Amino acid sequence: MSKTDKPSFCRDACLTAFGDNETVTVVDMKANERRPLTIIKRPYVCDDRAIPMCSWGYGLTPADRNQSKPLLAIAWDKVIKLMTVNE
Repeated sequence: MSKTDKPSFCRDACLTAFGDNETVTVVDMKANERRPLTIIKRPYVCDDRAIPMCSWGYGLTPADRNQSKPLLAIAWDKVIKLMTVNE
């Protein structure tokens, strides 16, 4: 896939996610003021010491199985959360 074939989200977005054992924070790094876009709290069923693993990519969701979307997958202990990104 060449650079021009990538969806606009890959070219234009500059989102980053980072976390600790309590929360995962998503920030837009292109914004003048770097404020959190969203803060995701650790699910209550997860171990208090679990550290989240985050991965960006594209995929289908149960709500929309016809078109892949930008996703953030957060694996936290035994739970995997998917967050879709509206372009």
